[in-house]
Amino acid sequence: SESYAKVCDMKIEEFQGHNHFELFPSTLKDDFDEAINKRINYNVNSRPFIFPNHPDWGVTYWDLSMVPIRGMDDKVEFILFTLRDVTERHRADELIKTNEVKFRTVADYTNDWEYWKDEDQQFVYISPSCERITGYTREEFFADPLLVEKIVHPDDQTFMSKHFHEIHLTEHQQRTEELEYRIVKKDGSIVYIHHICRSIYDDHDYYLGRRVSNRDITERKRVELEREHLITELQNALEQIKTLKGIVPICASCKKIRDDKGYWEQVEAYVARHTEAKFSHGICPDCMKKLYSDYMKK
Repeated sequence: SESYAKVCDMKIEEFQGHNHFELFPSTLKDDFDEAINKRINYNVNSRPFIFPNHPDWGVTYWDLSMVPIRGMDDKVEFILFTLRDVTERHRADELIKTNEVKFRTVADYTNDWEYWKDEDQQFVYISPSCERITGYTREEFFADPLLVEKIVHPDDQTFMSKHFHEIHLTEHQQRTEELEYRIVKKDGSIVYIHHICRSIYDDHDYYLGRRVSNRDITERKRVELEREHLITELQNALEQIKTLKGIVPICASCKKIRDDKGYWEQVEAYVARHTEAKFSHGICPDCMKKLYSDYMKK
């Protein structure tokens, strides 16, 4: 046909008296000969081929089909040979495969537990890190889409159940949600989760579900709780401490102290009332000589 000649960059007259494999040698001829002998159709997809008259085209790809046409005596008299250039399709498929490998590499090796649920709340993708964070495998989550809700800590079930229900409703689909909750791992231990989810849309703004990222923040929560406990202890300790500040009026002779109401009281009474200090009484050596000089001489 004219299109066949055009694809091969030749004129129709150049094909007359020749078959395809004379002009373009290929190991495919053995397969064709076997199909003709067996009188069966032959098909092959994305067969690579380099045109000997155009090596600058590089590797091209073809869908080939051969149909033997038999005559009255049941012998093969003609062959219907069809070729379709699928080079661009093949390259596009290879690009998709390459991009998928890149996507899987990035997604599968993320440290957080990532997943995608479609508009019917069925899992489309789950990252392998789900097993490290929850103790459950991807296969277990795919088998039970509600498992992600079942492992929520009992004390957080109420607000998380509301979140899981509302987030797929049309009026909430535009929202990006961010919250924290706890889960119970497969081994019974508690894990704190930082949860963020957002809607996914295709190029035509069709809703495809929600992408979720769950991060294990258990260690951070432990540090925060320890800090809060320490702050509480310090505040309690400060409440037990009383200090004296400013100028304290004291008698130069008897050493009594005047309080805020103008009354004079003993030093130990004033200090005890304004601090946590307690006094024990004794006599210093100077006072001992003054008060008990006779006793000291003996």
